[in-house]
Amino acid sequence: MTASETTRPCDGTVVVWEQWITHFSPTTCPECAALHGQWFIKGQGPQPPRHVNCRCQRKEVYWECTNRPPGQAPAGSGRAGTQPRPW
Repeated sequence: MTASETTRPCDGTVVVWEQWITHFSPTTCPECAALHGQWFIKGQGPQPPRHVNCRCQRKEVYWECTNRPPGQAPAGSGRAGTQPRPW
């Protein structure tokens, strides 16, 4: 857990969302380019590096305390169209 997560009370499940960040260059592969900006639950989905010389990364961008099933994107998340405000 990050410092932000430990300072906020949570009676439900803490779900951490990460965003895929593609480093674009002339050699960026189509698979990594397609992942740019997508949100995934921490520890799930594709993980960098995806191939030799991959410079992509995933960055924590949002966490929530929820009672909804894990894997269901939060309302307003990048996976649902617009992104929520980061913590």
